[in-house]
Amino acid sequence: ARGTLLGAAGTVAVVYAVAWLVRRRAGSGRLDGSGRGSGSGRRDQADPRAAAAVMAAVAVLGVAGLPLQQAVSRRAEAAADLAALEITRDPATFVAAKRGLAQANLSDPAPPGWVYVLWSSHPTPAARLEMGERWPHLTAGGRGPP
Repeated sequence: ARGTLLGAAGTVAVVYAVAWLVRRRAGSGRLDGSGRGSGSGRRDQADPRAAAAVMAAVAVLGVAGLPLQQAVSRRAEAAADLAALEITRDPATFVAAKRGLAQANLSDPAPPGWVYVLWSSHPTPAARLEMGERWPHLTAGGRGPP
């Protein structure tokens, strides 16, 4: 639910930002409703050049929002991993499964920071393996699994 709400809020923010950009460009005379250039006297969002401005703005804003989107996704995936450990109480199988997935997918266990921030929707394989290995020490009171 949190991810959906954040996504919806981001979409609304992008729509407002794009509308602001188009209005600003129209007001400055860069857009012309006739499509014949700014000499026609009519400046508005109907100018075909507005489509290029909108697409550029959406692309830039989309990339700018990636770090937040990916951080939310990584947090949800880490919580899912922790829930799996708490339900199964089997860190050895968890670690073996995560190691096997990383090897089968040819994943970089510790990707460069910029790659992780922009493109990684899951914790790194190294972080997931560490969670599995440390899980007995992370449980309530450090008691580990019963």
